[in-house]
Order: sequence, then structure tokens, then C-alpha cells
Amino acid sequence: MAPEVSVVLASAFVAAIGLAVFRMRRMSLRGQFLALVALGVCAGLVLLTAIKVLGFPHWLAMLLVVMMIVASPIATRTFVRAMKQEGRRSARPTHDEARNLE
Repeated sequence: MAPEVSVVLASAFVAAIGLAVFRMRRMSLRGQFLALVALGVCAGLVLLTAIKVLGFPHWLAMLLVVMMIVASPIATRTFVRAMKQEGRRSARPTHDEARNLE
């Protein structure tokens, strides 16, 4: 793969990760979990690409690694918050359940 192509692919990767992390709040829990799994897989692919592609710019490899380090905790925090809110919703009885308990 030519270094120019790898730069374009890396730029698209950065944009995709940024968009996924930005949109995680609107996703369902399953979608958020899948986004986290994809983020982890992509981290491995980024490192593999940076090592295997000859002529891959070192500054770009560092940028991608920093992007993964920054995006992972943000995405994980969003996922954990969504799970906590879902747990609160399921713990509260609904109006019909409350009426049946009385």
C-alpha cells in the first residue's frame, strides 16, 4: 500500500472514530457495545498498519494512537452512563405495575 493511500485511510479512520464517539449518546445499548468492540478492534488494526506499512509517517501513527487513547475512555464512559440509566429505568416500577402492587 502506498503511503499516500495509507494517509487517506488513516484520515478516514480518525473521522469515523470521532463520529462514532460523538453519536454514541443516541445509540441503543447494543449499538454502543458494538461501537466499543469496533473501537478495540480498530486499535489493533491501527497498530498493525503503522508497523507493517513501509513508509507510513511516524507522526500519523502517533496521531492515530493518541486518537485511540483519547476516544476509548470517552466512549466507555458514555456506555457505562447509558447502562446506569437503563438500570434505573428498569428498577423503577411503571405506572401499571405500581397500581397492581396496591
